[in-house]
Amino acid sequence: MIAADVQFKGAHCSFFEEDFESTTSNTNISLSGWKNIAEVGGVSWRGNHFGGTRFAQASAFNSAGNPPVVTSWLITPGINLIGTPSANLSFQTIDGFNNGATLTVLASTN
Repeated sequence: MIAADVQFKGAHCSFFEEDFESTTSNTNISLSGWKNIAEVGGVSWRGNHFGGTRFAQASAFNSAGNPPVVTSWLITPGINLIGTPSANLSFQTIDGFNNGATLTVLASTN
């Protein structure tokens, strides 16, 4: 199982935030401008919650294959950083029963 709690909020980030509070547990995430792509293994990112905290989760639990292979993408809308002297990305992730292929964050200029 791979779970991610991504939070873009607080004083350090006034231009973009997502706390997944609008998501529904055990339902594929469908946020305006976002892309939720199940590339390999048919697993999309889903909303979930634990202890009052909502988060995005992708899990290979009960997936086919030995070991199961899952590649899922949760892509934010474009973020315009023109004129920003510096930018930081901060997020939290929790993973369990992983095979070493933990969450990776990619950034693109196009």
